[in-house]
Amino acid sequence: MDCEAAEPLIEALCDDELDVAAAASLLAHLESCAGCASLRREVETRKAAVQEARPIDRLPDEVRARLVRQVGRKAPSRRKASWAVSTGLAALGLVAGGVAGGFVLRHVPPRPPALADLPVVREVAGEVFCLRCALASLFPDTPVLDQRHLPVLRTDEGEVITLLDGPVTEAALARKGCAGRRVVLTVRLYPVQEIAEVLSVRAVGPSSVPPPRDAVTAAAARVAAAPR
Repeated sequence: MDCEAAEPLIEALCDDELDVAAAASLLAHLESCAGCASLRREVETRKAAVQEARPIDRLPDEVRARLVRQVGRKAPSRRKASWAVSTGLAALGLVAGGVAGGFVLRHVPPRPPALADLPVVREVAGEVFCLRCALASLFPDTPVLDQRHLPVLRTDEGEVITLLDGPVTEAALARKGCAGRRVVLTVRLYPVQEIAEVLSVRAVGPSSVPPPRDAVTAAAARVAAAPR
């Protein structure tokens, strides 16, 4: 990313309007460009001054009470009621104050693979790393709001494969947290979607180096583009 592409995105970054991939690319540019980094500080200073100068937004108590009553009035099912309450409370929170900026990793289970994308079972070797922790390490000033460990495999051939949630993945990889590991996995791989179900895992040893930036940003872009 160059300065011409970065400058229009700085305002959106300060307003937490960028997806993970765009934010990661912009932050990487800001680390090496003093001019754009200075522009970001100016935007943040201006927004902080505006926020301090205006009165704190707050719903009147009677309006808050009426909204809460309306949210809880109809509950046709447990699931719908839970959704309505969560939506109502979220709306109250957004009106009452701002939302802290940061990466939001939407770890959404992928849709069923298309028939053309038939899985193949294969053994792959590489390094497993946690996407959340890798983003936090690369961009320490931008918090990652999702606290779950999201395992990603970077194979010895350079492939970046998202590992699906499952009992084997959770037991063998996710519980290891952010500590990268050299592993040999037997996976059911969907090549077009670059996702895999872990069938078995054999740990080889600790990771020698942190995951490279391009592998982290590729994995982040895939998570950000997952179906909502």
